[in-house]
Amino acid sequence: MARPKPPKIEPNEIPTRPKDELEVFLEKLYFRTLNSTRQLESGNLNKEWIAFETLGAIFPVLDGGLTHSDVKTAYPVQNWQDHTVEIPIGLLRAIVAGWQKYQASKSLTLGQSFGFEHLNRQGKSPMRTVSQRIDKNLKLAASVDVLYRQIGEEDPKNLASVLAEVAEKFGVSEKTVERAYAEYRELIQENLERVRLMRD
Repeated sequence: MARPKPPKIEPNEIPTRPKDELEVFLEKLYFRTLNSTRQLESGNLNKEWIAFETLGAIFPVLDGGLTHSDVKTAYPVQNWQDHTVEIPIGLLRAIVAGWQKYQASKSLTLGQSFGFEHLNRQGKSPMRTVSQRIDKNLKLAASVDVLYRQIGEEDPKNLASVLAEVAEKFGVSEKTVERAYAEYRELIQENLERVRLMRD
């Protein structure tokens, strides 16, 4: 299925001064987004596409120093004007960069544009799989750390028994637990130290 056409707003059309040029830009975006929401009602577009498209168009002016109050007239949905949250600009910039890469390409999938899927798909797992593996290994390592501290860290034999106990609990091999603990032990200790400092 062909992709919906990207917004007819080029980066060089985004003005910073004077205000009348900004109003023209916001008006243009308003009608672009209004038309998209009507396509949502007819089922041609979905809300996720409209969200990415609108964010990609409005973010450059926000990144340039304008506020929500300055640009909210570009939103044809009253709820968008009235209800907002504060989000770190670095997070939004990463999202917009991935979206712009997707729009500029004729071949990349959305997942590839955001780096969630590798281009050659050979020997590399999707980012979701990598993230799930990290979470699993962190959980294994944290379980080892907790038990190891409880029984005492001085005796090396204690670590072997802890690895075996954690492996049995999670239904994995002792080698898997050992690798996870070796990889994330220092990170867990650093996080514990941060917790202590935050609570002091």
